Amino acid sequence: MDRIAMFVLGAFAALTLAGPTLAQETRTDTGRAEVYKTADLLGKTVKNREGTTLGTLDDLVVDPHGKVVYAALNFKEGGTVTANTSKMFALPLKSFRMADGLKNLVLDVEKGQLDKGQGFDSNHWPTMADTGLLRGAGASRTGTADDSKRDELRRISSLNGMAIRNDRGEELGTVAGFAVSMPEEKVIYAALAHGGVAGVGSKYFAVPVSALKCANPTLRTQDACFILNANKADFDNQAGFDRNAWPIKADDRFMKGGAGAAGTKTSTTTTEIRKE
Repeated sequence: MDRIAMFVLGAFAALTLAGPTLAQETRTDTGRAEVYKTADLLGKTVKNREGTTLGTLDDLVVDPHGKVVYAALNFKEGGTVTANTSKMFALPLKSFRMADGLKNLVLDVEKGQLDKGQGFDSNHWPTMADTGLLRGAGASRTGTADDSKRDELRRISSLNGMAIRNDRGEELGTVAGFAVSMPEEKVIYAALAHGGVAGVGSKYFAVPVSALKCANPTLRTQDACFILNANKADFDNQAGFDRNAWPIKADDRFMKGGAGAAGTKTSTTTTEIRKE
């Protein structure tokens, strides 16, 4: 199987947390939520604006800078999420919108277009989105296909659980998922889970993607990790965010020189996304 990249070659991390379906959000003038946890996106049922079930959002493909290159739609040809036959389509994330109180995503595309479309080989994922299937669009892709970029891309689901260490090899925590802005098509921050046992008693910190870099000191896949310029004591002695009220932006303590270098934590207003 041709898998999109073994690890991200740059600054980046992720955030999918087991637990209540809650997060912080920004809103447009119409009140639509902008920022979501990956737990609220991946596996979500996708419908078109006529209410026809198209399938599910399978994954997001990201580049080293945290840009979401495309969202992978698992299109169910039978019109239900349990249909046996399916095709994969690479579509811009901003073409989706959340609806029905987090129950569904809506995509502005006719089912007939997907029925006729070829989709992509699930064993060979593309390096760019296809916009040609969207209503009002011509046959086109966003950007130019470049297979040399393939090793720089990663499925966002594959980053969950990756270790985060400092440059001295101390383990600071693990990646607990991503906060993603759908309209901006970018990862806002990675949630670092520090301490605790199996997620119980952990503290959570919103780490900006620019503060993380990928490393693999042994060149073994299982040892790939993210490096953060911080001390373990910084996490032991400082408060994280409430796992039931995720912030809308990254913690600026991590912006300059690590967790203890940027001074006082910036306060953020919390608003919970409605539960299903």
